[in-house]
Amino acid sequence: MTITCHFNGGEVIDRSVVSTALQEDVATYETSNIRSLPAVYVSGNNNYYFDTKEYRLAKFAKEFTQHFDKEYACVYFIITELLMCYDSRGKNAMFASWGPQVEGGDYIWYPIFYDLDTQLGINNTGIPSFEYFTNASEDGCFSTNDSILWTNMYKVFLDDIKKYYQFLRTSVKTRAHGSTPESNNHAPFAGIEYGGQEAVEHIENWYTCKPETTKSICMQGHRPLVAINMDEFYKYIFIMMNVPGGGYQGTEAGQTKYDTSGSFLYALQGDRSLSRQQFLKRRINFIDSWLTRGNYAEGTGVTIKFRTSANDPENTSDHWIEGSNNGIGSLTPNAPYYVTPETFDDFGDRVKTQELDADFFIKLTPFQRSYVTLATDNAPLPSKEYSGSAVRVDFPTNVVTGVRTSPRYAEQLLYVYGADYLKDIGDVSLLYPREFEIDNASHL
Repeated sequence: MTITCHFNGGEVIDRSVVSTALQEDVATYETSNIRSLPAVYVSGNNNYYFDTKEYRLAKFAKEFTQHFDKEYACVYFIITELLMCYDSRGKNAMFASWGPQVEGGDYIWYPIFYDLDTQLGINNTGIPSFEYFTNASEDGCFSTNDSILWTNMYKVFLDDIKKYYQFLRTSVKTRAHGSTPESNNHAPFAGIEYGGQEAVEHIENWYTCKPETTKSICMQGHRPLVAINMDEFYKYIFIMMNVPGGGYQGTEAGQTKYDTSGSFLYALQGDRSLSRQQFLKRRINFIDSWLTRGNYAEGTGVTIKFRTSANDPENTSDHWIEGSNNGIGSLTPNAPYYVTPETFDDFGDRVKTQELDADFFIKLTPFQRSYVTLATDNAPLPSKEYSGSAVRVDFPTNVVTGVRTSPRYAEQLLYVYGADYLKDIGDVSLLYPREFEIDNASHL
C-alpha cells in the first residue's frame, strides 16, 4: 500500500517499507494534517518525516550551536536559576551578537542581562516574593516560562547545565589555569560549610561593592549603612509624619500630603546584606542538592556511609527469604515479602510478612528545604525533594531484588551525601549495617 503523502521534493511514503514508528507518524499525519517536511531530517539514528514536536526538539538540539554559544547560554541559564532572576528569561533578557564565528555562517547570539531588578527572590518592587526552595524551571515560576528557547534548553542540555554548574562551583584557588569543564583538572568544593559559605561571601562582596573584590576605583566610598538608613527614613517614614518638614509635596504648588497608610514601609530594608547572605546560602545548597553537586557529590567528606547485608542468619536477625532458600537450610522460605491483602503501618509503609526481614529503603529528613540523595558504588540515584515529610528513598531495583530473594545477599555499600544538612535518617536497624561511618553530619 502506498500512502500518497508527498514531500515538497516529490518523495512518496510506502507504508510497506517503513518502520512501525513511521507508520504511526503517517497515521497521525492523515488524521491531524501535520505538515510534512521538505525532506527527511536526520538527527543521530533518528529520521523525521513530519513537523512534530519530537522533530522540532531534535532539530533544536542538533542546530543549537549554529545560533548560540552553548557554554555561554548554559552559564546564563545557571545564573538565572541560581539567583532567581525572575524576568531575565523573558522581558529582561536581551541578545547581542558579534557576527558569525565562521565565514559565511549564521550570527551567534549571546543572552545578556538587562535591568536585573527581579532577583534573589524579590519582584520588581523590592518585595520578597519567592522562597529559596523555588523550583524555577521545574515549576515554571519565571515570567515567560513557556519560552521555547529555555524550556528546550532545559530538556535537551540538562546534563551540560549540570556540568557547567559543577565547574562554576569549583574553588578558583584550586582550579588549574586554563581548565575547562572537560579537562577534569579542577576540584570540587570539599567540606565548605553550609553548601558554599566561601561562595556566598564572594558574591556578597560584589553586591556590597567591596573594592578589594571588585578591583574597581568606582566602587570606592560605598555608602555606609547609617547613610542608607537616613535616606530611607526621609523617603518612607518622614512622609507619614505631620510635623514641620514632614509629608511630601502634592501635585499642586504649596500642597503638603501625608502617607497615612504607610504604603512604602515595605521598602525599609537597609542594605539587605544579612537577608541576602541567608538567601544565597540556602539557595546554593538547594541547587547543589537538586543537581547533586557541591556537598551532594562523591568525595566531599560530608557523607554517611553504610555497609549493609541481608538474608544472613549467622550475623543478623534476618533469616527469611522470599521464595526458595536455594539449598541453604539455615534460611527459611516464607510467603511473599509483604502481607496480603496490602496493609500499611502508621508510618505509611507496607507491612512485611516477617517483621525482621531486611528493609531496602531509607527515610531522610533535612533540617531545611532541599533535595536528598542516596548513592551506591555505581552512581547516585535521582535526587528527591523534601517538602516537609521524611523522604523515602528506595534502593536500586537490583538491590531490592537481592534483599528480597537472594540467599546471603552480598554486602552493599550505600552513601548519603549532603550529611551536614540532615537532621534524621530514620530507623536504619533493619538495613543490618556492618559498617556505619558518619562524616560532618552536624545536625543529626
